[in-house]
Amino acid sequence: MLKKILWEVNSTYETACYNSCAAMIRRLAESMIIAAYERHNLQMVVTDADGNYLAFKDLIGKATSQREFKLTRETKRVLPDLKFFGDLAAHNPLALVRKPDLDRLHAATRCAIEELSRNI
Repeated sequence: MLKKILWEVNSTYETACYNSCAAMIRRLAESMIIAAYERHNLQMVVTDADGNYLAFKDLIGKATSQREFKLTRETKRVLPDLKFFGDLAAHNPLALVRKPDLDRLHAATRCAIEELSRNI
């Protein structure tokens, strides 16, 4: 599933669908955080009493303080940006994500995805 989401991230960027790309980057990061918790058998840390996963904002907060993940300062810094632009793309009818928005985050996003992938 993660490979398919990553393929969609790359495909939407290459075809100048930057809002779609931002939303898919957000989805990829969120899915990877959940997969990391499952891999480390810590899913109870990121689920509520009913077994539902926490909101992405809360997942980021948990993941950035999870010592087992060994996330760098840069990854901890970029995850809220990925949420912001993903949410902007999906939920704000008055704004658009543009190519420069994604290009500015490219290197940090790549590193964050690689760091998260080490945990799954």
